[in-house]
Amino acid sequence: MSQKTATIGLLFGLIGMGLAGYLIIDSKILPMLDPSSEESIKNTWYC
Repeated sequence: MSQKTATIGLLFGLIGMGLAGYLIIDSKILPMLDPSSEESIKNTWYC
């Protein structure tokens, strides 16, 4: 495997992990921080 391929693979891996992390935080943490949305809190704990 060439150095260039490894670098590109690493970049895409980091982008993918960042996106996944953002989606998890967006769907799990933010509803918990929003006290007005009790439904979201229930969905967070029971899914």
